[in-house]
Amino acid sequence: NEFSDEKFAIAEAAMALIKDGDIISIDSGSTAVVFAKVLMGKFNHLIVITHSLEVFKELEGEHGIKRILVGGEYLESEGAFYGDLATSCLDGLQIGKAFIFPSAISLTGGAMDFVTELVPVQKKFISKANQVYLLADSSKIETTALLKICELQACDEIITDSKLDNSIFE
Repeated sequence: NEFSDEKFAIAEAAMALIKDGDIISIDSGSTAVVFAKVLMGKFNHLIVITHSLEVFKELEGEHGIKRILVGGEYLESEGAFYGDLATSCLDGLQIGKAFIFPSAISLTGGAMDFVTELVPVQKKFISKANQVYLLADSSKIETTALLKICELQACDEIITDSKLDNSIFE
């Protein structure tokens, strides 16, 4: 992928926010899959909740990670589950840290996505979490997408790569 070095840098930075015993949710997308790869072999006891079949498969066989797959209707193009079944699966769960991978982040418009079906699941992850982290490569920052996921104030941190323009960083 064109941003694979950036994606690994973002994933490594985000991994530092996780400790043994955490309950985390991981959104879908190519950076989310890289994030899952980076988690391998690093934890003795971690619970991962995801709606991404790719993230779920990536963590297969990892003894230190208990995986929970949120089911529902399956969106082939995104490799993720969505819909009322998916969001209601999350109702009974408490998430410590949500890792969201939006299509776009705008300082004024918030976190956004193009995939209509996935936004309600992303919003549910955010509403169930104690802490929310947005992960996106710098090419997605100060861009917009069709649907708002959340205001930036709803997030604890935005994690991006070192290519972010300094004026945006300020």
